[in-house]
Amino acid sequence: MYACTGPDGKTPSPPAEAPCTAGTWSGVTEEMAATAVHVRADGSDDGTGSADAPFATFAAAMAGDPALVLVGPGTFDALVIDADATVIGCGAESVLTSEGPVVWVDSAVATVSGLAISGGDPGVWAWQAADLTLADAQVEGATGPGLVIEGAQTHATLTSVGVNGAGDIGFSVQDATVDATDVTITGATGLGLLVDGLDANLTATGLTLSAMVADAAGEGRGIQVQHYANATLADVQVSDAIGAGIVGLQAVTLDLQSTTISGTTAGTGLGDGLVVLDGDVDESWDQSYFDVTAQGLVVDGAARAGVLLSGNGLLGRLLSATITADYDPGPGMPLIQGGPELSNDTVPTYDLDTSGESLSVDATAHPLVYVEP
Repeated sequence: MYACTGPDGKTPSPPAEAPCTAGTWSGVTEEMAATAVHVRADGSDDGTGSADAPFATFAAAMAGDPALVLVGPGTFDALVIDADATVIGCGAESVLTSEGPVVWVDSAVATVSGLAISGGDPGVWAWQAADLTLADAQVEGATGPGLVIEGAQTHATLTSVGVNGAGDIGFSVQDATVDATDVTITGATGLGLLVDGLDANLTATGLTLSAMVADAAGEGRGIQVQHYANATLADVQVSDAIGAGIVGLQAVTLDLQSTTISGTTAGTGLGDGLVVLDGDVDESWDQSYFDVTAQGLVVDGAARAGVLLSGNGLLGRLLSATITADYDPGPGMPLIQGGPELSNDTVPTYDLDTSGESLSVDATAHPLVYVEP
């Protein structure tokens, strides 16, 4: 069944394109490189950190709180950033690995790009009012979550980031503010993306989640937004989730634009495409905390309901949605569940063919809610 999850998956993927060749880094001038701290696998911690005498480890490179660190080819231990810094690597040639957090940003403004992050628990962790810009990075085979952005004063901007094969949640936003563009999550265990908490705000464009891996409970959901969190998602693709494609739980605000959910299987769950449950009403204002809008929504091949809206205080609007399924839902389980409990407006009409295989909805500005018997 649907329940909130904790804050906290492994197939190789194509490496990120290397932004530096023959000792040069994209966007870094010769003058910048001359004053930067350098790290290379063939370096030595007895060096000066210059291009001619690079350090071998991040422990040595970060000791002097450098403004710019340039990472050459090789495999390196964990990167801890606790003072403002920019770290630029060579993409697939610059590999960072650790059993604990591989990239850890603590109370600092950090720009990290061009790194291949391998293993870790988590792969990347930003917290304690950190401000992280992460770009052109690939997180592979984390034993725990792939990415964790945590804390009410923590902010992150992600661009062209991939998470492949995480042993737990692919990407977790815990009470933080995140702006993301072109993020791909493949093979996460249990859940691809979690947005959780009263202060959690995620704005994402170009979000692709696929091939979720079932956890011990038999589920591998695509996206889950919960506990009063806010998410605005555009150009979203969720495929081959297990249990549910996208879930909203406990008084969230969820805005979906141009979203496709395909191939959701049941696993040990229910197999619904878009699920919105358990709203909450402020009785003093008689208004709902729970608001979900979907425009340009396509749900294709859900194992059970294409869209399930249920619970107290739910305000839902489906705009130009197309729902298809591979089964006849039968009486009492249409592809979209709807009712006028929160509005004097009439419930939008829709046509369901006799085989139950397709449904098109144009439900502009009409609330939908289904209260389970």
